[in-house]
Amino acid sequence: MNRWFIFLPVVVLLSGCMVNSRTANDPNDHKVVLNAWFKELDQANFPLHDKLLEALFISRQTGKEVFVRRIMAEGGNQDTPLNRYRVSIERGGADNVVGVNYATGEFRLDHYLAADGPTLDEVRQHLQNRSRIRELKKELGIFGVQ
Repeated sequence: MNRWFIFLPVVVLLSGCMVNSRTANDPNDHKVVLNAWFKELDQANFPLHDKLLEALFISRQTGKEVFVRRIMAEGGNQDTPLNRYRVSIERGGADNVVGVNYATGEFRLDHYLAADGPTLDEVRQHLQNRSRIRELKKELGIFGVQ
């Protein structure tokens, strides 16, 4: 009888800790998309990735929206960013790249350019494509996908 009092809580705890692989790769899950976006952004544009992390920390501390702004050199062209960014609590104008709000989990791409890296929608589309390919492979029973 005493074994059941020990065994049942352990089973309940372990079942709560298990991750369902279907939900872990769900392209419609906001957290999955954000995680994939940060991974792709780290590879494509690590200065922006790092400033976004800094903006998230500041937003969490202040409870307000924080902005990542583009630093333009004199005579610089908006079409060819220098991949230099700064974090600001003040909303800018055309130099705003991303607005970050930790409390809501919102990332607003203001003047985000293709040179800044993939957008959230592009990453979501990549995840949906990968998910569909995985389903097709599973259906066909190829490449050891289960």
